[in-house]
Amino acid sequence: MKDAEKILVRIKTLDKLIQKENTGTPAKLALKLNISERCIYHYLAFMKNHFEAPIKWCEEKESYLYSKKGALLVSFVSEKR
Repeated sequence: MKDAEKILVRIKTLDKLIQKENTGTPAKLALKLNISERCIYHYLAFMKNHFEAPIKWCEEKESYLYSKKGALLVSFVSEKR
């Protein structure tokens, strides 16, 4: 798998876990995605800054979650003609 593909797969996986409010702590999330905890913070910052994802940490649930219902869409959308 190429690097760009790995990044997109991780972002899509991270998005699904955030939607389910099932990320766990940053350390546990890093294990789930097989990356470092530091990378988790980079991915979250990227999603917030480039996709304007409203990601928040919930201490009670020990999970990241979206403060608004929604999902990231990383796919091709064709124009209607």
